[in-house]
Amino acid sequence: MKYGSTRMVLGLLAALFLQAPAYGSQYRTENQDIPVIVKWQEGHGFGEDGRMLEDGWAFDPENGSYVRFEDGSVMVKADHILETDDYEAYFTDTEAAAGTLAVRGKVIRHFSGSIRVVIENVETHLEKTCFLTYENEYRYNLPVPEGRYQIKEAEAVWNKKYYTVSIGGEVLEVKDNHTCLMEIQVLPEGDGADQREAWERINESGAGIEKAEQFSRVIPESSDKKIEITSMHWPEIYLMVVIFIAGYGLCRYWTKRRR
Repeated sequence: MKYGSTRMVLGLLAALFLQAPAYGSQYRTENQDIPVIVKWQEGHGFGEDGRMLEDGWAFDPENGSYVRFEDGSVMVKADHILETDDYEAYFTDTEAAAGTLAVRGKVIRHFSGSIRVVIENVETHLEKTCFLTYENEYRYNLPVPEGRYQIKEAEAVWNKKYYTVSIGGEVLEVKDNHTCLMEIQVLPEGDGADQREAWERINESGAGIEKAEQFSRVIPESSDKKIEITSMHWPEIYLMVVIFIAGYGLCRYWTKRRR
């Protein structure tokens, strides 16, 4: 009797485990199997096999959303898989768009990396990702239908190094034939208060942008006289040292001879 009860309990436990949902390499939804995103890296999604997801839909279990990829880039995020018509209704590059979001990046000239910008429709919560690069002069015009939009997030990367960005938190309303400006500002490396002030001074004066500026050292203004030793002064210093040593040697030599 005890043996039969034990088998019954084990059978019930096995049935419960089999019914429990588990995330594998595939996630079945709406009569189709799609890959599961197990990690994000630099704006790209990766599956369980470690490969970057290139095209099509994938499921993000961490956020509980569906993500559409094209050429490895995120095109749209939604709470369900969208049909092509639905996708174009929210973010479209066709003439059906009501207005344009002019996305602009403001960078100092030494920066030649890329800026990934995620734009969200605050009413539908659908997202569109665009990239500002040196090739497109950090400009991207995104045709969109009528609605209210905001920059949800942005990141700037150059030589595998992340830079701090500043984005406006305002919500812009796009109406028929209107163009709204969205600006992203790349801050100098380090994002310290003194560096931000120095960067703002450069933008105001327009000087010093031709070359990357380093703001890690600040020279105090209180000193009346500043002497900077450069490579041009070292030969003179060496000559003075040689003359001093030679003079000292001659003095010692004549002193010994007189004795």
